[in-house]
Amino acid sequence: MNIDIFGSCISRDPFELESNRYSVGKYMARSSFVSTIHGKKFDNKTEFDLGNNFRNRCLNDDLQKESVEYMETSDSPILLVDLIQERYGVHQYNEGLYTYSHDYRVSKLPIGKIIRYDEHFEMFKDQINKIANVLSNYEVVILHEANLTPVYYAKDQLLSKLAINDTDSYFMQNGSKYYNLFKEHVPNVYSLKINGYIGTELHKWGPGKAHYEDEYHEKVNSGLDHIINHKEDFYYLKNFGQY
Repeated sequence: MNIDIFGSCISRDPFELESNRYSVGKYMARSSFVSTIHGKKFDNKTEFDLGNNFRNRCLNDDLQKESVEYMETSDSPILLVDLIQERYGVHQYNEGLYTYSHDYRVSKLPIGKIIRYDEHFEMFKDQINKIANVLSNYEVVILHEANLTPVYYAKDQLLSKLAINDTDSYFMQNGSKYYNLFKEHVPNVYSLKINGYIGTELHKWGPGKAHYEDEYHEKVNSGLDHIINHKEDFYYLKNFGQY
């Protein structure tokens, strides 16, 4: 079964483990929903090279709104979502909204008015019904209520700290507002939330705020199995209050 992913590596990493039973349909990364759902595309003549095909594709998807077009017609029955990338905020340029990601900043493309924090959340709130409508194409939307980790296990198993900037800190404190709003408005959503784990230096990309230990990803895979195999039971509980 194919599962599409909209979110960060914390939702993509579990698919690399043997415990995962599913294939990735399309991985849509490094974009804010606020940008993705906004209709205005960037100038088609724009050229950039980030030195990596994946990074180029992600930025192009955000600029040209490819992800929303894909999700509206995808054949994958399930979408896995996390909202960590909402922390990037967006920038408003020539009446368009585009994710203010690291890739955008190093692309040397022009930058407009930067919108972050509470103002960005209000924009997310204003767009939530459009988001729900786009995601209605999927039979199931699994909301991975992931957050960032400020600490990780070094190779010697001692705890080390990661640098947390203002945008990271805002999402770590306010991410639940995004997730709760998403759950309230997306009718086909099932929640997956895992606590008690931190990052690791042994991650294939090294230590990072979304680079969790394998045990976390094993729990994600168990959660995916449980939701997919028992979604009818969840539906009954959600709509009738008992089972």
